[in-house]
Amino acid sequence: MLSLFGCGTTQGYDGPEKPLSELAIIVGARHGGTNYFSRDARWIAFTQVDEKTVGNAFMGYPENVNLIPGKHTIKVIMLEKYPAGMTSLPGTNSAMAEAGAIRWPSASFVLDTSPSKRYVVKFIGSSAEKIPFIAWIEDENSGIVVAGSKPSNGS
Repeated sequence: MLSLFGCGTTQGYDGPEKPLSELAIIVGARHGGTNYFSRDARWIAFTQVDEKTVGNAFMGYPENVNLIPGKHTIKVIMLEKYPAGMTSLPGTNSAMAEAGAIRWPSASFVLDTSPSKRYVVKFIGSSAEKIPFIAWIEDENSGIVVAGSKPSNGS
C-alpha cells in the first residue's frame, strides 16, 4: 500500500536511543485540515538528515526528527493534499496522484541545535492559492529564525 503520509518521529543520529532531555527535536509545521485525509492539508516532512535519506514515498516521511546537539544539515519537503475540486496537477507523478498528494520541491537547511530545545520548520505555500513553497526554521519557544529566511508574509 502506498503512503505519502508522515510516519511520526525518526532518530536522526546513529547509536542507541537517548533521553529526550539530551536531544534537539525538530518538528514540521502543518496547515489546513486536521488530518492527512483533509482535502486542504499541507505539512512538512523530512527527507534527509546529515545527508542520510529518511523515509520514502512508499513508507512515508517522518514529520519530526530527534537529533544530538550540534551542527546538522536537513532537507524537507512540503506535502499537500489536492485542493478541493482538483484531481491532478501537471508534474505530479502517478504514485502521488494515486495518493492524492502533491510533493513540492525540497528546501535544505544547516542549523546548530542545542539539547532540550525544540525547533519548528515553518512554511508558506499552496497550489490552490498559487503561493510558492518557502520554508524556514524557528526556535519554538522564542520564535527566532535559526535557519532560512522568514518571508514578510510568513506565518
